Amino acid sequence: MTPARPSASPESPLPEAASWPFDVSHQPVMSIGEAVATLKPEFPAMKPSKLRFIEDEGLVRPHRTASGYRKYSLADIQRVRYVLIQQRDHFRPLAVIGEQLAELDQGREPEEEPTARVVSVAGRLVRRTGSERIGRRELADLSGVSSAEIEECVACGIIKPDRRGRFHVRCIEVVAAIADLARFGIEPRHLHHLRQASSRNADLVNQVVAPLRAGTHAAAQERSDARAADVASVLARLAGDLTAVAVGDALQRS
Repeated sequence: MTPARPSASPESPLPEAASWPFDVSHQPVMSIGEAVATLKPEFPAMKPSKLRFIEDEGLVRPHRTASGYRKYSLADIQRVRYVLIQQRDHFRPLAVIGEQLAELDQGREPEEEPTARVVSVAGRLVRRTGSERIGRRELADLSGVSSAEIEECVACGIIKPDRRGRFHVRCIEVVAAIADLARFGIEPRHLHHLRQASSRNADLVNQVVAPLRAGTHAAAQERSDARAADVASVLARLAGDLTAVAVGDALQRS
């Protein structure tokens, strides 16, 4: 459903009134502390530095008073929520989120890629694309892979539990993909090079974001995390494209 775009009001002094969301108040009524308090129940890690970072990226534009203080509207809060949900549930880079917001600002609904965002385990919600840690039993239940197959992946070094024996939630997709490959005769022991390549990519990402982490400003960590997610997304896409090109070249030679 395309969001309704109201006609511009000549009396409105705020440029934000022409931006999405159109059906929520654009009256600046909240300080940055009040905005953080409003968002914190849904996003416990929310801090003023996160709001300032989102503003620096041009994704939200709070009103500034004559004294330079930020004032947020309900529309600003909704816009920040959209950014945080896209990051948390869809693992989308900020550049893509910016494009989606630009579409919404034009009154168009952005195309959404279907993703399995949240599943329930024993009454507990688990986000498949977040940074949560899960146990071996949950990993087996969510991926549909047997405990023996998970142990084989661990033994081959493809996935690694932390010191508490828990796995990154994205291992759900990893072991499910490995189980799919098993149908073609590809076993976990054949895939150790992928883990090595992933480790090298992680080192590359760390090199890119290290200068950002060196900053003493409160937003330095936010900027570092966002840049790391963006670079990781591009590297993942590049790896898939290079594999497709290599397979196509090999088939052409055969």
